[in-house]
Amino acid sequence: MQRILIAEDDQFLANVYREKFEEEGYKTDVALNGRIAIELLQSGPPALVLLDLMLPEVDGISVLRFIRSEESLRGLPVMVLSNSSYFSGLARSAWNAGATSFLNKGDCGPKVLLEEVKRLLANVSLEKVPRDWNTPPPLPPRAFIKRAKGPIRVLVVDDDKVIQGVLGFLMEQAGYVVRSVFNGRRALEMAEDYAPDIMVLDGMMPELDGFEVLKIWQRHPRLARIPVIMLSAAKEELKNANAMGAGAVEYLTKPFSPEKLVALVNQYVGQDA
Repeated sequence: MQRILIAEDDQFLANVYREKFEEEGYKTDVALNGRIAIELLQSGPPALVLLDLMLPEVDGISVLRFIRSEESLRGLPVMVLSNSSYFSGLARSAWNAGATSFLNKGDCGPKVLLEEVKRLLANVSLEKVPRDWNTPPPLPPRAFIKRAKGPIRVLVVDDDKVIQGVLGFLMEQAGYVVRSVFNGRRALEMAEDYAPDIMVLDGMMPELDGFEVLKIWQRHPRLARIPVIMLSAAKEELKNANAMGAGAVEYLTKPFSPEKLVALVNQYVGQDA
């Protein structure tokens, strides 16, 4: 049975998380402050840590630094939950300290959180070689990138400023040059001048939505060769099918894993149509 450590000082919220995970067959430990979290970690590594940043006694950033300093814990997946925005100074401190994933509490309920935990546990191995936690998450080999030279150019199209902020930050950390726009019409205009290597496209936007942009994109003699990763809060299978049929190479439903998106960009960028 996989064990999850929940480091959360809100007793009610911690109980909600615990009940949800135990319903799914996980064993859980709850730490209401950072000191207790460290004591539990010293008693044996869990499968995953769910970590609030604003903890009493010892804060979440310090707990993260402790985890990454210990040989037996260094590869442990840590999902940070915070009320801070994705691109706040606190969020950046969490990435630098070693967060595996970052979720805003206001963006996810227990069901979404459970899905993210399952995804991490399915894809993160504790036996991976620990990375330098002051660098971005590891990406697929650069051999996937077919550009001969020059920085990778990413066009991010999303009307949500928070999403734009976190995507811009992570893409730049990965070494990409990023341009961002807030609507589909402007995306098409910028693509004519900017010629990105890949586009990350929101589905639901004003003026032209992402699905309409994709249809135009696929009919364009030059833009059709540029891969598109589609993001959307819409979960209907019809819209998923429409996106894939119109030419998206990947379709991610919000909320999504930022580090997974960065890895997908690295996989597809420069890909021939």
